[in-house]
Amino acid sequence: MKYKAIIFDMNGTLLRDSELHETAWIEVAKQLRDKPLTIEEFQKNGHGLTNMGIITYLLGSKPNDNQFNEIVELKEGMYRNMCLQNKDSFKLAPGVKSFLNNVKEANIPITIATGSNSS
Repeated sequence: MKYKAIIFDMNGTLLRDSELHETAWIEVAKQLRDKPLTIEEFQKNGHGLTNMGIITYLLGSKPNDNQFNEIVELKEGMYRNMCLQNKDSFKLAPGVKSFLNNVKEANIPITIATGSNSS
């Protein structure tokens, strides 16, 4: 089969960082609502959503632009710090490096599609 190009998802697919995102959202939730956000609740109601979807879920309503931007920056700042502090948790999924090398050798264009910092 000949491919024209391959589009990859980044977070949780190429990069095994779901635990770091979960932890950051749980910390953010402590500041946004009265009850704790559990990992199970986030896995059910957060994974696969955009930041807007997650924040709307946590707040119970859609945030205004300023509120949205502040919450995203808070969460992403926590995530970036955890990535730097937990280098063992911040790594490519098994087999990704060799797969990407094979794709490169086959001259197949690649790109990443991610909703990590989108509304």
